[in-house]
Amino acid sequence: MKDDFIFRGSWYRAAQNLGADDRLTCYEMIMQYVFEGKEPDPTLYIAKAITSPWIEQIDKDAAAYERKCSTNAANAAARWQRELEPQPPTSGTAPVEEPAPKKLRQRFTPPTVAEVADYCKERGNGIDARQFVDYYTAKGWKVGNASMKDWEAAVRTWEQREHTNAHGNAKTAPQGVKLGVGEYIDRTGGLRHYTPTRTVPMDAPPRPSTSDVWSEEKQQWVYIPD
Repeated sequence: MKDDFIFRGSWYRAAQNLGADDRLTCYEMIMQYVFEGKEPDPTLYIAKAITSPWIEQIDKDAAAYERKCSTNAANAAARWQRELEPQPPTSGTAPVEEPAPKKLRQRFTPPTVAEVADYCKERGNGIDARQFVDYYTAKGWKVGNASMKDWEAAVRTWEQREHTNAHGNAKTAPQGVKLGVGEYIDRTGGLRHYTPTRTVPMDAPPRPSTSDVWSEEKQQWVYIPD
């Protein structure tokens, strides 16, 4: 587990809109995620809604740090290797340069259903992992006529298509229900959403902006600055 992470001022200001108990729950949820690897409790709707973008940024920061460390280590190893290599003569016939080795292309390995399910759970997109794997297995793991290179990118494309299809059903909202920014009616479950994992009561007012999240406790939209 990590021993530290960056806590941004915008997160602190967002949490100030909550009551003391909800604010403490948000902070505790983040600490448990970073230092214990514990996933947020999905039943704590308002805390999970507030901390979801924090967790996404924490994961991005961690990945960027890992990439930086890997790059620095590779550069240091390369410099050390150059220092160990014999130096070319300073006069006479110039040595023949060896051709640079060809880079080996990494071979694509189809994911398992469990791997896809874990990735979809991490993104909270509700995609059926079995359906995804069966679909691309039948297509020979091709995207169009080209062989697939990145199955996670294919999941994100699938996710976007599902989200777009769901938004296409926004006009089927029951009479009297007004949808706000980013809201739609789930075509299968008939529920009102503004993200695949966040629902809103049918009698709620329209969502004012993309920075508003629905508070189950307060039964109202709560503005969370970016």
